[in-house]
Amino acid sequence: MKHFILINHFILVKHSLIIKYFLVKHFNYICLYRHSNPLRLGACATAMSFIVAGGQGGDSLGGGVTGNNGGPGAQLSGTVPVTPGQTVVLLAGGKGGGGLVSGVTPCGIGYGTGGTARDTGGGGGAGSPLTLNGRLVVVAGGGGGGGRYTALPDTDPQIITFNDLRGGGGGIDGVTAYMALKATPNQHTVTIGGGQGGGSSAAGAGDIVSGSPSLFTNGAAGGGMNGGNGRADLGTSDYNIGSWGGGSGYYGGGSGSVAQKTVGTSTAASGVGGGGGSNYVASGVTTTSSRNAQPGFNTVVFFS
Repeated sequence: MKHFILINHFILVKHSLIIKYFLVKHFNYICLYRHSNPLRLGACATAMSFIVAGGQGGDSLGGGVTGNNGGPGAQLSGTVPVTPGQTVVLLAGGKGGGGLVSGVTPCGIGYGTGGTARDTGGGGGAGSPLTLNGRLVVVAGGGGGGGRYTALPDTDPQIITFNDLRGGGGGIDGVTAYMALKATPNQHTVTIGGGQGGGSSAAGAGDIVSGSPSLFTNGAAGGGMNGGNGRADLGTSDYNIGSWGGGSGYYGGGSGSVAQKTVGTSTAASGVGGGGGSNYVASGVTTTSSRNAQPGFNTVVFFS
């Protein structure tokens, strides 16, 4: 066994060299990424273990209405053989921006960009890639932005959901929300589709609103590695609800849809989460997967 040489801020441990890139929080949102310079492997390197995580989707704005956290990014771990002279590049994707009172919420940036969000929604998180000698080893997808709804206790129709409204990371769809009248809670008058997660060969679609909404906007599809942008509510009420951006990844997730329903003087509105960006694992590489509820990071350890 041989020891590696300590290089700059890298951390030396016995028989291995750990290199980690990560992000820190900046105010109420993260819209940045961290990119390493190419690292050329020395004569002692024979294997590289890695933990690569995509950025979490941004949280929706809370307050007098109900908000949700952004979907977690995917986290992939594994080990691959390496040879001296190869180069490694790390990139850590950003977390999506947190919801704002109004306007456009920023997205995470990394391997592509997460979708922006509108009117209190969370932006999509960004994917994180690891490359070896110019070849993708893995991409961990970013999470979709979190959803938000408003319905006062005496509101009719009411909002019914079978889960929270955040989008899933790593290619998982955003959760669908439902509206129903109090007298008939099992009869959905409006269905509000969450953004579809990115796939293995195409970006996720923005889902649609069905039923009898008073106002609505369907979600937007992701484009390539980028997440779909959130959509604004078409209404003029004070609810100020928009939909949430999709996460970026190998292919980006679609954004959620948004709808408003008015019956008499009562109004309910809901925007749902975007889908997560998809993962990529190169042929011959074996990984284990989990979730990452923070900004993206990218860690590699070289062994002799």
